[in-house]
Amino acid sequence: MEYFNPSGFCLDPCRGAGAFYDALPEPRDWCEIEQGRDFLTYEPAQTISWAITNPPWSAKEYRPIAQRCFGLADNVVFLVRLHNGLGTTARHNDYRKVGHRIKEIILCPWEGVGFAPEGFSLAVIHWQKGWQGDSKWTYWPELASEPAPTTTFSSPLNKGGRSDSLVIRPRTQIFEPAHDLIVGDSALKLKELVADSVDLTVTSPPYDGLRTYGLSRPEAINHKPLHERERPAKRAFNYNFDFETIARELWRVTKRGGVVVWVVGDQTRDFTESGTSFRQVLFFKEIGFNLYDTMIYESEKPPLTHRRYEQKFEFMFVLSKGNPKTFNPLMEPCTNAGQVQTRRTVRNTDGQLGGFQQPQPIKATKIRGNIWTYDTGARAGEDKIAHLHPAIFPSKLAEDHILSWSNPGDTVLDPFLGSGTTGKMAIKHGRRFIGIDVSAEYVEIARKRIGEAASAQRPARKIGLIKSIIINEHFLPRIAQDQDRRKGRL
Repeated sequence: MEYFNPSGFCLDPCRGAGAFYDALPEPRDWCEIEQGRDFLTYEPAQTISWAITNPPWSAKEYRPIAQRCFGLADNVVFLVRLHNGLGTTARHNDYRKVGHRIKEIILCPWEGVGFAPEGFSLAVIHWQKGWQGDSKWTYWPELASEPAPTTTFSSPLNKGGRSDSLVIRPRTQIFEPAHDLIVGDSALKLKELVADSVDLTVTSPPYDGLRTYGLSRPEAINHKPLHERERPAKRAFNYNFDFETIARELWRVTKRGGVVVWVVGDQTRDFTESGTSFRQVLFFKEIGFNLYDTMIYESEKPPLTHRRYEQKFEFMFVLSKGNPKTFNPLMEPCTNAGQVQTRRTVRNTDGQLGGFQQPQPIKATKIRGNIWTYDTGARAGEDKIAHLHPAIFPSKLAEDHILSWSNPGDTVLDPFLGSGTTGKMAIKHGRRFIGIDVSAEYVEIARKRIGEAASAQRPARKIGLIKSIIINEHFLPRIAQDQDRRKGRL
């Protein structure tokens, strides 16, 4: 604990005999299934800054605990056999999908730690959400008080030469691509995401069949450069979607304090609007979301009819799972900045008029209102490839919501990926992105756009050099007891 120096709310998800929990600073909490506090159903009272534990090492028990830790905590520290945390692609995907990165791996000797020696490497692994620095490999020397000459190895697991201190040759970081794009039905694919793993969703579902979408079989994708292709054939297919399943899955995958921005409009048919947007937002409230704000997306649209006032807006419903944990307000200039406001009349709760008697200086900026106006189409300056999709919303709209409701390193989701506008803006601003769309052809368009944004943002990252570290030994026998007890349970 002295090395990691955790702060904020800390949790030991697998308390056992209390080896880690007893060393955690306040505020802290614990889970232990044998004491009736199952971590897999645990609902934290506040955001978890650190989850530090010695989890079960069996494949049956380890992975669900790891997945939930990555979904809930900003920092995760496990004492495990190295292959538990890093042994398969699936294990890497568990933390990559929610924006965590490996910050450090500390290789530990088996001797003197209370475990029966095994052929696997024992390690302390530290994952941190949004980590952008080097991934360090560190060795716990048997004689930490005696500095040892360094020896260079091509692999941190190499047993040759001195093992007191290792230096890894710098090499390109091979972990964690910046985004995941998935072809499939969102109602099904969302079920594959880890619960409590998404910070922000910005999406715009199909509006009551207002567009005819094309769909190509994956094997029939046109491999010409995208900007040279003809527009995808408007070959009608049923683009209705299982709204209620998707809404429930969005609730499940959204973190406590996370936000869903649902951009939607209604169809007018037989002289009446469908009202679908209202039914959808009421269902979101029914399953637990707060309707945090009803915002308006205003734009100039082509005239459709002269029998009513022309349509110029769509809804942007801002839904939150509890109180939003992030709000970075966008500011705009005040019209009368620099002037002094001598009196402002207000209406009191009793209906009487009141006002400020003291002069009030007008600030230079103020928080934007909740009606946002954007150019669309060619006037919005979108890249040409985006227009291969029949219904795109402005990049600036997605960008403004991403900046408002998330921070760098957060995970952003779009279950109706389309041309990839949300993904492009998420990557541009250092967010992790997951996109899903039923159309393989549109996913390819999105892959092109997001790939360009990722290439512009991707830094050259290398694995750093090794340093020595001392680990407190007093809790190690208690950890060994926990693992022996869990083996007996299995």
